[in-house]
Amino acid sequence: MKNSAILIALLISSSAIAQGNFASPQWKSLIGKTCANENEFSQLKGFTSLGGTLLSDVNDEEKKSVSLFSKETTNLIFFEVMTNDKIKVIDIVEVTNIQKNQEIKVGTCKDGETDMPGIVALVEQSKQKRWKAQKAWLFNLDKIRVESWPHAKVTCLGIEGDD
Repeated sequence: MKNSAILIALLISSSAIAQGNFASPQWKSLIGKTCANENEFSQLKGFTSLGGTLLSDVNDEEKKSVSLFSKETTNLIFFEVMTNDKIKVIDIVEVTNIQKNQEIKVGTCKDGETDMPGIVALVEQSKQKRWKAQKAWLFNLDKIRVESWPHAKVTCLGIEGDD
């Protein structure tokens, strides 16, 4: 029994340690917090919401989503779980020093030829139909956490067009 309790404690702590790897301490404090709307977080004062997207099935009891916020050259990517009236922040990725020809793309990315709606990528804008990723992260829907993702073959849909 004692060993079971230790194992459970280790599993819980290792999952907590996995959160917040891509954000500064200022943002880590929001991980695990719940709200009705992200505007409730005073830390987001001065940030503009850039919208977001649903990553899981619309009929899921706990919907997984991504919300984007921007201020000057910093973007924040909130990975969230939504229930009826609450949003829980699962993890945050902070991307700093974004250039004018770069942006964050969500829900339109592929790894090679494989559609990967859970990939969020920093891309460089171009005249191509698909823009190359410079950095990428995956919201692992099974593990409910953010993981770094190899960006070499990741592309995301540009401003116009369908695949």
